[in-house]
Amino acid sequence: MNLKDQLQTMANGKNASYSAIADYLLARKSYAGLKLKEVAHACHVSDATVVRFCQNLGFDGFSDLKYNLTNVLQQKWRQFETDLHLCRENPVYFQRVEESCHVTEQLFTREKQEQFLSMLDEVKEIILIGLGTSYLVAKDFEIRFGRIGLRCRAIEDIILQEFAIKNTNADSLVIAFCYSGSTQAVMENLRLAREKKAKTILWTCDSNTHLEQDCDLTVYIHSSEPNHLRISTTSRIATLYLIDLIYFTYVNNKNLKLENYTDI
Repeated sequence: MNLKDQLQTMANGKNASYSAIADYLLARKSYAGLKLKEVAHACHVSDATVVRFCQNLGFDGFSDLKYNLTNVLQQKWRQFETDLHLCRENPVYFQRVEESCHVTEQLFTREKQEQFLSMLDEVKEIILIGLGTSYLVAKDFEIRFGRIGLRCRAIEDIILQEFAIKNTNADSLVIAFCYSGSTQAVMENLRLAREKKAKTILWTCDSNTHLEQDCDLTVYIHSSEPNHLRISTTSRIATLYLIDLIYFTYVNNKNLKLENYTDI
C-alpha cells in the first residue's frame, strides 16, 4: 500500500483525530515549509497526536513523514512531465481529441439538441455549477451565452452553489458539469435543484447512463484518453466543442447578429 492509500485509509478510519490529520495532508498541494505545529493547530489536535499519527504510518516522526510526502509529490510531477511529453510527441493524442469531439457530437442527438435549446428559452436564469476544471467549462458557457443576453451565472464554491440553488424555481435552469459523475457535492446540488422544481441538465461521461434519472436532460461527453494519462484534456476539449455547436445553433435559430454584442 503506497503512502497516499495509507493516508486515505486513515482518513476513513474511526479515529477522529487521525482522520482529520490525514484529510488535511491529502488536501495539501505542497508540503514545503510545513510545520508540525501548523498541522496540529489546523486539525485541533496536540503535537503528540501528530507524532503518534506519523508513527502509526511507520515513520520515525513528522520530519520523516514530510520527507516522504514531498518525495511522492515529486514523483507525481515527474509522471506529469512524462505524460505531457507523450501527448506532445505522439500524434495519436490529437487523433483521440478528434475522435472524442466526433463521438460527443454524435451522442448529442437532434432530440437532445432541440430539448436543450428549448430549455434555454423557457427559463429566466441559468445557474452553472462545476468544480475545478469543470468550473472553467461552466465559465466558458457563462461568457458565451451571457454576451447574447441570457442571464447566466457560473459558480464553483459548493456553498454558494447550494445557496443559489435554494433560491431557484420553475423559471430556473441548473446546468451541472461533472464528467466523472461521482463528485458528491455537485450531484447533491443538482438533485436539490430538482426538488426546487428547477430544470436540470447534466454534462457527464458517456458511461454514466445511470445518472439520467437525476436530471431532465443528460449531455454525454466521450473521451478516448487512456486511463494512465493524468492530463484529462480530451474530455474538456470535447465539452468546449459541444458548447460551440450549441452556441452557434442558438445564435442562428434566433437570427442574432453577433457584431451587435461585441461590446457587451
